[in-house]
Amino acid sequence: MFLERSGFTGTDNSRVGAQTVAGRVAILLIGSNGLALDPQGRLIVTAMADRTVYRLEKDGTRTVLADRYEGKRFNGPNDIVVKSNGSVYFTDSVWGLRGAANDPARELPFSGFFLIKDGKVTLLGGDKDAPGMFPNGITLSPDEKYLYVTAGGRRTMRYEILPDDTVTGGRMFVEDGSDGMRVDTRGNLYTTSGGTPGRIQITSPEGKPIGRLHLPQPAGEPRPRVCATNVAFGDADNRGLYITSCTHLFKIRFKIPGIRPGQK
Repeated sequence: MFLERSGFTGTDNSRVGAQTVAGRVAILLIGSNGLALDPQGRLIVTAMADRTVYRLEKDGTRTVLADRYEGKRFNGPNDIVVKSNGSVYFTDSVWGLRGAANDPARELPFSGFFLIKDGKVTLLGGDKDAPGMFPNGITLSPDEKYLYVTAGGRRTMRYEILPDDTVTGGRMFVEDGSDGMRVDTRGNLYTTSGGTPGRIQITSPEGKPIGRLHLPQPAGEPRPRVCATNVAFGDADNRGLYITSCTHLFKIRFKIPGIRPGQK
């Protein structure tokens, strides 16, 4: 156990966290979702049910980096990535609320992706002005010139990053991508299917699909739900790709090392 109550620190969970399933068992989304390291090696967490983004300090205390945009609480911070200069990009979804999009506690009427820089929260995009653009996964290109964001659970957008770390020129990069994603040192993008059956698509920096990974589907009862949600490169040489998949954790080794965002 590394950290308890990582996504919800309240005492009443009857009204927080949307409901989903793990195999044939109903579960509540009250844990943390996205994790990232900043340039100092501190853990940055999207606490979905607490509706905050916080930093875990070296002494174990938590510093809230953001919990509101223009005075309104987030719906449920989801995925996150940190730039090597410390700028934080994250997505906000409705999954921190028990009733999701229809929950009466919802304050922001849209789902978006945001920048945290110098204590300021900036809205970069989302479904406020682009219906169907529901953001979820987010990551950076190896050179930090581009920001990738999934949109609507079926495609990935690519944005140019400006000198002030805001973005411009969003365009569809590939018709794939639902949840978490990462890149390798060659700029190849690894996108997840989100739901079942679990699948990872690998796309070149030019937007050409170059491969797919299909996760094993164990048989037997109770039937597990093997999806593909988040991915991250690890091991000492960054060649191990770790894949969370609802009921399982998978790992595969690659010849090409991956990128750990946020590290100088």
